[in-house]
Amino acid sequence: LLQRNADPTRKDATGNNALHHAAAFGSVECLNMLLKTNKAKCSEFNNNFETPLDLAIRHLNFDAVQFLLDQVDEIDDRSTF
Repeated sequence: LLQRNADPTRKDATGNNALHHAAAFGSVECLNMLLKTNKAKCSEFNNNFETPLDLAIRHLNFDAVQFLLDQVDEIDDRSTF
């Protein structure tokens, strides 16, 4: 879908985008691809004010949790003064 220019930031009726769904299902491969587009953001909230990380935690997808935490660490490392 990404190769056909699908919008990874598009939200469904509950406010979830592709990153939220990938996190909820524990698909680290999809999370990685979506984040590489530089359009999907780890900090996006759905209608319940949940981020993709929140959904990964709620669904006990530990690999996805670790992957998303690593992404936050990388962002923090780049923004240190």
